[in-house]
Amino acid sequence: MSEFELYSYPRCPYSQRVQITLLEKNIEFKKTDVKLAPAEDWFLAISPYGEVPVLKAGNAYVPQSTAINEFLEDIAPQIPLLPADPVKRAEARLWITSCDGQLMPACHALIRDRRDEEKQKANRGRLDIQLIRLSKAIEKSGGPYWLGSEFSLVDATFAPFLERYDCYIEVWGARWPDEASALREWWDVVRERKSVAATLHDREYHLEVYRGYDAAP
Repeated sequence: MSEFELYSYPRCPYSQRVQITLLEKNIEFKKTDVKLAPAEDWFLAISPYGEVPVLKAGNAYVPQSTAINEFLEDIAPQIPLLPADPVKRAEARLWITSCDGQLMPACHALIRDRRDEEKQKANRGRLDIQLIRLSKAIEKSGGPYWLGSEFSLVDATFAPFLERYDCYIEVWGARWPDEASALREWWDVVRERKSVAATLHDREYHLEVYRGYDAAP
C-alpha cells in the first residue's frame, strides 16, 4: 500500500497541480475522491476548511496545494522542482503566489460579472494585462518552461488553470493577447509533458462545468 494518499475532487485544479508534482517526483500515491458541499465529518477532521486537496503522508495530513507541493519538495529533493539558488527560489515562489493571488481573481471576475457587459470589458482588459505579464516572464527565462530549461513547481502550479482558459474564452469572451505568444507556446509544451498529460481533461469536460457557472442565478 502506498504511503501517500491524495484526497481530491475530480474537477479540482488545485488537486491536479499536486498530482502533477507527485508524478514528476515519481512518488506512488493513492487518489481518493471525496464528497464536498457539504463535506463529511471525517474529512472536516483532516481538512481545516473542508477543502481539497489534502495529502496523507504516513500518519500526517497536509492540506492546501501550495503547502503540499512545498512539502513534497522537502521530502523528495532528489528530483528538485525549485531552483537551488535562493534568489531564483524566491522568484519561483513569487510566481506561484501570483497564480492564486492575481491570475485567478482576474479569471473569476469574468464569472462574477457575467451579467454586466461594461464590467466585463474592464475585466477582459485586466486579464490581458495579467497574461502579458506572465508571458514576458517566460520570454525572459528563455523557456521552454517558466524558469527556463527545467520543469518546476511554477509550471505545475499554472498548468491546470491554463488548461481551463479556453472555457473563459468560449463562455465569457476572454482572449489570448498577441503579446502573450510566449505563454501560449509554454502551454503547448507543458500540456505534452507526461505528468501534465496524465491529468488532463478534454475541453468539453471543462465546458460543461463552466456553462453551468454561466447559467447559475
